[in-house]
Order: sequence, then structure tokens, then C-alpha cells
Amino acid sequence: MNESNDDIRWPVGSTVDDIGPLWYLSYCTLVPCVIAGFVTNIFFIVVSQEVFNQRPTIPNLLLKYLAWTDVLNCSFGVVPIILAYHLKIFTKGVCAFHGTVFSAFSVASQMIVALMSIDRYIALVHPFFYSKCLVKRHGKMAIAVYIILVYSAVSASLPLFGLNRNIPHPPNSFCMFDWADRTPKGRLVVYLNLLNMFLCLLIIMIMNGVVGMYMYRLRRVRPTQVACVSSETGTQPPADSLNRRLQLQMTKMLDAVEDLPTLHDLYFGQTTNDDTG
Repeated sequence: MNESNDDIRWPVGSTVDDIGPLWYLSYCTLVPCVIAGFVTNIFFIVVSQEVFNQRPTIPNLLLKYLAWTDVLNCSFGVVPIILAYHLKIFTKGVCAFHGTVFSAFSVASQMIVALMSIDRYIALVHPFFYSKCLVKRHGKMAIAVYIILVYSAVSASLPLFGLNRNIPHPPNSFCMFDWADRTPKGRLVVYLNLLNMFLCLLIIMIMNGVVGMYMYRLRRVRPTQVACVSSETGTQPPADSLNRRLQLQMTKMLDAVEDLPTLHDLYFGQTTNDDTG
């Protein structure tokens, strides 16, 4: 869709003559990422639901929500662009729809990963508070996820109300708000999205850094002390030491389980964003 009163070059079809040779790159990255993201996330949903039925914990709940977010992003955020190329309906309306859905689920995915990092931090560093206030109260975490989804939808819809606009980004494989918009309203959307990404990245780095240091200290101090007590007394370690060792093993297992959504998001969720960009 090329309009004389618009400075944006709108792709109008799915041929090289329409949008140039970069279409090959767009198509070859979009289709494999959609297939891989959809199949992998469906697998994660089935597994996480089965695990949640047997062990209803907050990490399993958040893993399920994260997988659903990425499935919806693949289905409604990327597939319409592929169809638009084939049907030659890459219009402003299609771009606006794709940009809104793509931005909303991307922000929601990042914020859910940040929420999982906070959950892991509280579980390891403040176990008594976590056990008292969060372990059996899945409704609170579900409400937090719903708030994230609503906030993501509102922030992604701002270009639809005249604050900035959704435009195609190179190589014309996805639409998003205009980063170069110089109007006050346009800059507001840009700064808001930068703030979202910065805060999510900061939370993930700090929380996982603290958890890593905490796990490193537990690994170095506790097993050494238990081994020394056992060798000196020639008897079984006291009950307190056994409990600490059991807690350490459970903590390691929890950490491994909670790492799955982060790896999943990085390789199958955010990779879609990077490849399509």
C-alpha cells in the first residue's frame, strides 16, 4: 500500500518486485520460527499442565502462562503477516493489527519472565515469607499475570489512539511502533517501551544474580560443613544437617525447573522477535 501522502514505503505483495530481495529473508525466518515456536510451546503447555496437576506450584503456573503467551504471539502476531504477503493485503490496517498484537504479547512475555525471577528470589532468599504468603495462594499470582496482560494490551494499543503509529520495519517482516517518531506523543510511546524493556531486564539480571550468589554460597558452605561433622564424629550427621542438605537439593531442583521458562523464552519466544526484526 503506497500512498502519496505517506513517507513510509508500504509493501503491497509477496513478490520480489513488490518489496525487494529481502522478502526471501523475511519469509525464510518467519515460517520456521512460527512452526518451531508453536510446536515447542504447545509441548510446554501440555507438560506444564500435567506437572501442575501433580504438583500445583507457582513456577509451574507461571510456566504455563508464559507458554500460552508465546503460542498466542506466534498464532496472532506472526501468522497474519505471512498470510498478508500471500494474499497481498499488507495494508495499514494489517500492519496496525500485527504491531499491536506483536508488541502486547512481547511485553507480556518479558514481564512474566521478570515475575518468575522475582518468585525465584523470594522463594530462596525469603523462604518463610514465601511459604506463608505465596505457596498455596495461586490466585494472587494469577491476578498478577492478568494485570500484566491488561497493561501490555493497553501500552501496545497506544499507537491506535494517535500516540505514535505502527509501521513496517526492515526487512518488512514485522510491524511495530515508530522508534523515530519525534512528536511528543510519539516519544511518550517510545520511552514507555524502553522503560518496560529496561525494568524487565534489570529485574531479571538482579534477581538471578542474587539467586546465583546465594546458590553458590550454599554449595560451598553447607556440604563442606556436613562432611566435616560426619568425618569427625564417625556418626550420622545431625537431623539439622540432613534437613539442610535436603533443602539444598530441593532448591537446586526448583532452580532448574524455573530456568526452563527463561531458556524457553530466550530461544523460542524472544528468538522469534529477533529473527523477525
